[in-house]
Amino acid sequence: MKLEDMLKKLKKSAEESKKRADIARQRLEEAKTLSIKAKQTRDELQAAEDELKATLAETHKLEEAKDQKTKQLTARSEDESLGAVQKNKAKNELAQHLSEDPLPLRQAKITQTAATKRAEKARINADNAHAEAENARKVAEKTQAESEVAAEQAEHDRKEAEKAQQEADHAAALAHEAKLEAERAEAEARRSLDECEEKFNQAQRYLEEVRSRPGNFQGTLWWIDRDLKEAKKYMPKRKQ
Repeated sequence: MKLEDMLKKLKKSAEESKKRADIARQRLEEAKTLSIKAKQTRDELQAAEDELKATLAETHKLEEAKDQKTKQLTARSEDESLGAVQKNKAKNELAQHLSEDPLPLRQAKITQTAATKRAEKARINADNAHAEAENARKVAEKTQAESEVAAEQAEHDRKEAEKAQQEADHAAALAHEAKLEAERAEAEARRSLDECEEKFNQAQRYLEEVRSRPGNFQGTLWWIDRDLKEAKKYMPKRKQ
């Protein structure tokens, strides 16, 4: 993979990791909020149950008092030692007593009914809040896991990009060194060529000098001239 593509992949992984981390933090905050709400509903449920327990105790107390009075009036209405007037009065009191609840008991039953409704509503709210908090917790855990995976991928891509960058830097350094070596070799070749050219020119001048001298050196000169022409073929065209 090219370094440019690697860097693009690294940028994308980093952005994805940040996005996942932000979502994970958001989900965690939502889970905390719902957890607090669930605790509040549990507290409300506990308060409603305590209220219901108190109203039940009060209702039970008043019902026992009513039952006790019922027993007393029943015994009085059945007491043979009483006269007819007193017995009838006792029977009327008993009938009136049984026909309706006393005001405190009626109020206690009304309070008990209201407390029962509040407790039931608080129980439903608590169950719903607990379910929402539990669901939010699971979502937060899943999102956190996804965030960690994205972070690991981003770290992996960062290391790969760093490795690719090091390799690219090393290759660039080698290329630079090779370029310098090529430039040195070219300079050395130019110097060698210049030296050869100078020696070739010296040989030509010497040949011309020998030709201008008196004497019969034509055979030797022909071979020297032939060697110079042969050597000239291997010189760069611009030097020819």
